[in-house]
Amino acid sequence: MHGGVTQVADVTEQTTVTFSGTWVSGETFNLLLTNKATATQHRFGAGAVSGLTPTYVLTFGNKMYAACGTTLAFSAIATPNRFDDVVTTGGEDADDPGNGYIVPGNNYSTPENIVALANYQGKLAVINRRSVQVWNMEADPAQNALVQTLENIGAFAPLSAQPVGTLDVVLLADTGVRSLRVRDASNQAITVDIGTPVDRDIQTHLATLTEAEKATACAVVEPSSNRYWVFLPGHNGAEGTIYVLSYFPSANISAWSTYRPTYLAAGVNTPFTPQKFVVKDGRVYARTAGGLIAYGGSDGNTYENCGVTAETPWLDAKSPATRKTAAAIDVACQGKWNVSLGMDPVSGTLKANVYVKDDSTNASSFTGGQVPVRMQGTHFKLKMVESGTGYARFSAAAFHYQQNEAS
Repeated sequence: MHGGVTQVADVTEQTTVTFSGTWVSGETFNLLLTNKATATQHRFGAGAVSGLTPTYVLTFGNKMYAACGTTLAFSAIATPNRFDDVVTTGGEDADDPGNGYIVPGNNYSTPENIVALANYQGKLAVINRRSVQVWNMEADPAQNALVQTLENIGAFAPLSAQPVGTLDVVLLADTGVRSLRVRDASNQAITVDIGTPVDRDIQTHLATLTEAEKATACAVVEPSSNRYWVFLPGHNGAEGTIYVLSYFPSANISAWSTYRPTYLAAGVNTPFTPQKFVVKDGRVYARTAGGLIAYGGSDGNTYENCGVTAETPWLDAKSPATRKTAAAIDVACQGKWNVSLGMDPVSGTLKANVYVKDDSTNASSFTGGQVPVRMQGTHFKLKMVESGTGYARFSAAAFHYQQNEAS
């Protein structure tokens, strides 16, 4: 052992600590260890969040919030890894201000498990299974205050709840897609049924799924157009559907679309199942069992030949009892499109190809001349089908008619 050093005593790696006295049901213990070299102290044992398992976390303000069953825990100020105070050298427990927990369910009915959290108008929306609470969260936990409770609305899929900007939160409820918004002078949130036009389709889809499959629904707000996407899986691994909300109140636009979740593989549109969406650098990525898929391809500008179909509901121009004689339509679009028109809501029959655009230019009939049509009815409906292989856009359509006398 030439070159060795002076022998040192061994250090025990395992120490047994015995707590004596009479055990009381529900009692917890803390163990305080002191580092003799530095005089620092560390506490081990039960704390305010000991034994809790977070299922949803959110950075809000300068704290980290964690949903743990019926408990909402929050970290110390600007210290996201500290949810319990620690003992300092002096032995006090006040070195991590701001952390703590609340049980929001105590403020409404039986405590519910927290499903998701979201930033709503500078406040924290605590989304439960059957209710939503809006909380004003402060740096000092003693100043936290419940602002409002929304009854009979909640979410079953944690990843379906998405903030749209800072003024709205959209989520998937049992009855369809729902929104939280300010709609009255008292600045109180109410339930807004923006999903009403597609509720029947979503409810029919949900009826085919098990509770476990419903919980895997996920959503994202696509940043370039601020559209809300929500993916619903198919039953037993079947192909799912992405429902897309186009909601622009200033332009009086509220419309729903459906996307097939597919990607090009050897020239074939291959379905995939999103497990989670995320936005990075202004682009949407989907995590799947096989890896990541970027919306728009590797360059963000790749489009599939998927055959887009767009259609209006049956419209009556606010005169449902008045017969109308169609005169012409105007169309503004880019790409290849076929436009059909119908005026009989009973049969639902549409006259195909009243307007056909077979090139990729963005020419418009608004400047090139109206497309004449001759039909009669009380209602009208337009259907547009895209058939090209490149970029396509449908910007506007106008229906021109003469109003007959009311019958």
